[in-house]
Amino acid sequence: MRVQPTRTSSAPDSCAGRAGLNTTSAPVIYEDRAEDAPPMAAMVVPSKFKSPGWREELDRRALAAGLDTDTVRRQTDPRDEAEGLYIKVEANGVVERRFKWIRASFSAAVLNSEEHWMDRPILANRLAPTLTEQRP
Repeated sequence: MRVQPTRTSSAPDSCAGRAGLNTTSAPVIYEDRAEDAPPMAAMVVPSKFKSPGWREELDRRALAAGLDTDTVRRQTDPRDEAEGLYIKVEANGVVERRFKWIRASFSAAVLNSEEHWMDRPILANRLAPTLTEQRP
């Protein structure tokens, strides 16, 4: 199913519009005036989309695909934190601007990964067990 909003919805409207679609939203970390926000790096939290055993699962999937686990690990960001922050500027229930801030260590992992991700075999993502449990 493809959802095409007629306007860019605010966070509450967007969540309400996805009701029943079996989706999970990124967490809201901060909601207030930008001038009062803590430093962006301080707002990066552990990813809610990575399970505690995600590295071992990555190794299992790499082996099953016939890939070298050391190479796959070098090409993967090793940290548990989210890759960055998705920032929305909202006014009167409408998103006026969107930004994405990427943590420096994620950018470094991408730049140091030896080759562009499109030139490597793709390993399918798996949902963290807590997300799988939410599915019907």
